[in-house]
Amino acid sequence: RAMSLLDPVQAAQLAEPVAADTAAHASERVVAAWACVAGGVPWTASLSDAATAWLGDGLDLRDGWWCDADPFQGLLLGLAGRGDLDAAADLAIAALTRHRGRWAAEKLVKSHPIHDPERAAVLARLILPPGEES
Repeated sequence: RAMSLLDPVQAAQLAEPVAADTAAHASERVVAAWACVAGGVPWTASLSDAATAWLGDGLDLRDGWWCDADPFQGLLLGLAGRGDLDAAADLAIAALTRHRGRWAAEKLVKSHPIHDPERAAVLARLILPPGEES
């Protein structure tokens, strides 16, 4: 992650094989996917798999990361910030429906409004209390 802040392109080159390695630890894969996003790598199904590997492992990514941010939240915001809002919304929906990740989805919705009505409706149903889906 630190390298992706200093040299995003070189970090992405190193991170791509880690993200694709299904034998790598889930937390390494999500950080690698985040580095790929920071380095401008196009979003793929392989990166999506890396970004959601932590869901199956039951990791809690909120604790122990940098600057009060976790890698999944940073990944969502990085995707949205570079214009891949649909991919970010799809990841948020996957995290909400498959395991946990509400905090990251809430941050995404607050930072980047979802303009696709179907994705917005799904996210609203999943993160808002009943009756607040307006």
